[in-house]
Amino acid sequence: MSRPQYERSGLGALYAFTPFKLIYTTTVSQQRDSNVMLFWYPRGTVGLYYDRASEILPYPLSEAIKKCEKLEKLWRVPLRDKVRGSIYLYSEFPAVEFSPTSDKYVLVIDRNLYEYFTGRRGEEEVREALKKKIEKRSTFILAEFSYRSINEPNFCRLGLVLITHRAECTIANLCPLRSSQGSRMCGYFLKWSRTRETYAGLYKVMAELGLEVTEPGHQSLRVVRPLLVLPYKGRPLLEITFVDPVNILAYYKGVNFIPKKYVERLLRASFSKTLGIRLYLTSAFKISFVDKVLEEVVNDVLNDQEAGRWLRFKAGLFLLSNALLGSSAKRVPLKPWRKLEELLCRPGSLEKIKKLLNETLNPPPDEMRKAVKFIIVHTIAHVIVLNLWSFLGLSENEIGYIITTDNDGFSVWVFEAASGGYGYLKYLAENRDKLYELLTQAFTEAGE
Repeated sequence: MSRPQYERSGLGALYAFTPFKLIYTTTVSQQRDSNVMLFWYPRGTVGLYYDRASEILPYPLSEAIKKCEKLEKLWRVPLRDKVRGSIYLYSEFPAVEFSPTSDKYVLVIDRNLYEYFTGRRGEEEVREALKKKIEKRSTFILAEFSYRSINEPNFCRLGLVLITHRAECTIANLCPLRSSQGSRMCGYFLKWSRTRETYAGLYKVMAELGLEVTEPGHQSLRVVRPLLVLPYKGRPLLEITFVDPVNILAYYKGVNFIPKKYVERLLRASFSKTLGIRLYLTSAFKISFVDKVLEEVVNDVLNDQEAGRWLRFKAGLFLLSNALLGSSAKRVPLKPWRKLEELLCRPGSLEKIKKLLNETLNPPPDEMRKAVKFIIVHTIAHVIVLNLWSFLGLSENEIGYIITTDNDGFSVWVFEAASGGYGYLKYLAENRDKLYELLTQAFTEAGE
């Protein structure tokens, strides 16, 4: 199968080729004759494809499934490496082109639905399984991609059907969010004839990346150069060291579908097996925080009435998602947003509001302090990187960062996001006056 070729390097490749994101699309003035996307399997789904969409689109979903082949057949490219059995490193990511001349059909369907439509499970059993899944996380359970559906999508307002060409909801009788079954008519299902929106107009698709840093073992080949120490109230808060080289492993943890119009829920597709890349022999700044001084910063911020109230609320939301570094609990990234939605959009009784606020604002004190400490570190790291981007004229495609934790506390690795690096951080390491100016400015902005 011939495929269009698009090249990106470094971390920019993962952002550019995010699964379910349009890599390339022509404009209306170009008659919208080509749309290119990359696909991967979200957790608990099955991926299928068919080479001639015009033949298969008229079929009911149960019949279309029988005619399709497994999506992995499109991945006829060399596998470079597999990390921990779950992160796949390929030499290239095969994209699918949808156009009048490249007539493809791709189906991504929840495994429960797949087993229902292939006759392996009954209706009530599947409805109950879908209900449990949707209660746990906000995700789609059916997506049908074709040239027609990308440009003229029908979809579910609640995000369960991400995109389809079908005029009626195929899963209406199974939908756990409907109060009545037995009819294919559903008030949540919207047709393109009403919205006149393309797939790109419905969702902003954003990658959620996992990042890991390792230092090559040959000490004689490494440069570790202490650069600066920044104080807080006369005591050292953080130390910046230039480290060269380091290796970075970057991979997709999930994909977020942020609604632009019509869709009412933020959606997330997570991956149990995923795609990744390695960045070899790049350069980094290691920013190490002194934990005792960081504790003093936490105390001062929490004692500030306005800042403390905001940080406690933010830390409460953060803990709801189990996002604290080192936590063994399973992450639930969208849970805080569900709670906020429940609080602001469906508040209910006063007692219910009090209960929700209590869950958010009153976590265990030790956990609260850990979360506040992480938020402060993340804020400082983010502002430092923003200042680097501004000074160097770069973006997250060229300079990224990772926050790590160990027995000594938090560290931030600011790295050049390409194998071999670019030389930007080495330049700043050799011009410490400019680096000091950038970092003190970032520290002042973070404090504000």
